[in-house]
Amino acid sequence: MLVNVQFKTGGAARVAAIMCNGFFYKGYDLLVIADTKNTEIVYELDSRIPILPLYTSDMNRRKNSKFKLLYEAVTNLRHYIKQYNPDVILAVEAYIYVRVFVANLFLNYPVIAADHTSFNRKMDRLINFTRHFLYKYADGLSILTERDNRILGTKFPRKEVIYNPLSFPCLDYPTNRRKNILCAGRLDVWRIKGVDIIIDIWSELAANYPEWTLEIAGGGSDTSTSIVNDMINKHNLSGRVKLLGSVNDMQTLYQETSIFVLPSRVEGFPMVLMEAMSQGCASVAFSIQGASHEMVDKGAGFVVEDGDKTSFKDSLVMLLENEKVRNEMSRMAIDSVKKYSQEAFIQHWEDYINKILKNRNNGKSIYTEM
Repeated sequence: MLVNVQFKTGGAARVAAIMCNGFFYKGYDLLVIADTKNTEIVYELDSRIPILPLYTSDMNRRKNSKFKLLYEAVTNLRHYIKQYNPDVILAVEAYIYVRVFVANLFLNYPVIAADHTSFNRKMDRLINFTRHFLYKYADGLSILTERDNRILGTKFPRKEVIYNPLSFPCLDYPTNRRKNILCAGRLDVWRIKGVDIIIDIWSELAANYPEWTLEIAGGGSDTSTSIVNDMINKHNLSGRVKLLGSVNDMQTLYQETSIFVLPSRVEGFPMVLMEAMSQGCASVAFSIQGASHEMVDKGAGFVVEDGDKTSFKDSLVMLLENEKVRNEMSRMAIDSVKKYSQEAFIQHWEDYINKILKNRNNGKSIYTEM
């Protein structure tokens, strides 16, 4: 099995690391192809898993043209495919799939694309073209939610909803929680993550709850950090909002947190919400066109309609003022997300790959439609 992935910071890379480790531990002959020259592997990957470099020459993304980068990536991918003769190739994210698609032309190896972004989200032209057209040439396509399944309808009939797995085990012991509200997301995409929304909401509540603090976990450029700091200062919230930057141990942070908020405008599958729930955080989230509803069972958290700031604020107030509700929601949140275990995730993928290969052996093959 070849897995082509970009191990940059983010949910897709985290899930890919869990996937690779899971397949390796089940005894699969696994090879990972990654851009080791420009990207550090920040998520734990078993050291015994072979990693092949996507770029074998000095290909710096800042110094080389997109065409040169694409040409070398495709050339190397094609070489690896011919050399290792894989039973299946997994291409994680659309821009990786493009490279695999071109490299695999006329070689006709089985390819499964793993998409990690909501199909409501507008991307650049090449990515949109890939996601809404080129995916039809894949033997299989994994998507994140039933909402995306409804959006795509009969498009890509070989698609499969595979929920992302938990990054760590569910909490099974009591913890001491601070009076804090936690929001998590990269500051470079602060608008997508709704950082401005939660700061606006907190500005209306902070004076009434002097013992509580809003914390925002997530790194970002100096420019993005400055923009968010300007929002904080504009609302006179200095000292009431803390920017934590990149946090290495999110599990411990979740365990110390009383309330988690997801004010995002767009999410594929909001892993931070699932992670927070797994560690017993009471939560308030926008529906994100239904994605949050799919993971939050009744009573396990508040899910409000997208953009309804009033309902979001009212739900947050209920949690701020009622410790009993927080504790009950904490217990139910943990129970709600146990179905997203890593073991269930790997088994789902294994079953899906077997189904795709069986269909292919029955004559349903990639590229024959071209």
